[in-house]
Amino acid sequence: QLLNALSQEIRGPAGELLFAFGVTPGALREHMRAFREAPRPMRSNGREPAGLGDVTRDLVEAARADRLDPVIGRDAEVRRLLTILERRQKRHPLLVGEAGVGKSTVVLEAARRLSRLTTPEPESETEERAGGFYWTNASRLIAGMAYLGQWEERCERLIEALSDSGAILCVDNLLDLVTTGGQGPHDSLAAFFLPYLQRGELRLVTEATPAELQACQRLLPGFVEVFQILPVPTLDATQALAALSQIIATQEQRHAVAADPNLDRLVYRLFHR
Repeated sequence: QLLNALSQEIRGPAGELLFAFGVTPGALREHMRAFREAPRPMRSNGREPAGLGDVTRDLVEAARADRLDPVIGRDAEVRRLLTILERRQKRHPLLVGEAGVGKSTVVLEAARRLSRLTTPEPESETEERAGGFYWTNASRLIAGMAYLGQWEERCERLIEALSDSGAILCVDNLLDLVTTGGQGPHDSLAAFFLPYLQRGELRLVTEATPAELQACQRLLPGFVEVFQILPVPTLDATQALAALSQIIATQEQRHAVAADPNLDRLVYRLFHR
């Protein structure tokens, strides 16, 4: 708690109290250096730090277990996302579209298709993770991290594990990265990730609405510059009705029920209203 308080530029009586306990800026720097250089607990396969499952969801594993529904009507966007990832371009994919348009489903479908190409060997002691997808959000990355350096340490270990395996981190909201983690954008999760993204040590896929993208450009311009925008447009009426018809047919078969013939048009009309 003392270290955490000192890191926030304590002034006045609180600062005097800290120095009375012998906590100096030099001592703080030395303590944090030792903290960052301490051995990091690893899983038995040597690839992922212990507790990775607490902050991410393995989308490829979920797809293999058939826990992801197929995505309809977004084939072009999915193929474009996969092409960018396969070519390992310097700029990272940023899906931009209005709320509810289906940005997250594009990422989920990319994970489904990737899962067919990365099936692990049955006899292998360590599962091949090359090109895997791990899903998380800003709140989950800092959950339970109350003291100075804790979430930074967690993120360093996460980046190391993802980099070693060539996996990709998917974060569900760009603006949350810019506004979470510190006292402002310049000590946020986004600012922490920025040098790793620039050096290619972290591969990131994220999403934003046009309004959120503008906010990020205003708050932390350098962060937005490392992304390549993939527009996710709203489906037109014909595309939307075709997608709804397929979804309804899937649910009828899954739950052994019959749907009203006009259900697709009713859902479409209510959604727009």
